Amino acid sequence: MSGPMSLFDPQAGQEAKGAGQALVTKNHPVDTQACLDALVEVARTHASFTADHVHEELVRRGVRRLEEPNTYGAVFSLAVTEGYITRGGRVQPSNRKAAKGRNLLVWDSMLFGRGAA
Repeated sequence: MSGPMSLFDPQAGQEAKGAGQALVTKNHPVDTQACLDALVEVARTHASFTADHVHEELVRRGVRRLEEPNTYGAVFSLAVTEGYITRGGRVQPSNRKAAKGRNLLVWDSMLFGRGAA
């Protein structure tokens, strides 16, 4: 069936999410690699962390803003698939002013304490 996606079709929603994330990584490879590199560094140095930590690492590396903000979601999904991180099962408010205190997922690192590969 074609047409608008039903809000009540979780499988279609997941498929659309995956397709969107694939487009982000295909169309923004530099952002994707920079974000993944920052995430891996944060995962090596923090037992648990949020997207705020990855953002701070990107800024530390001279990346002020990603061209495509959806890169974060695509990269976090990739990191889960690769076994770098797992969902921590908790949230905490963002410390970034631009995020207005919204809750962020806390991620648990599977790389914490490991040196560079």
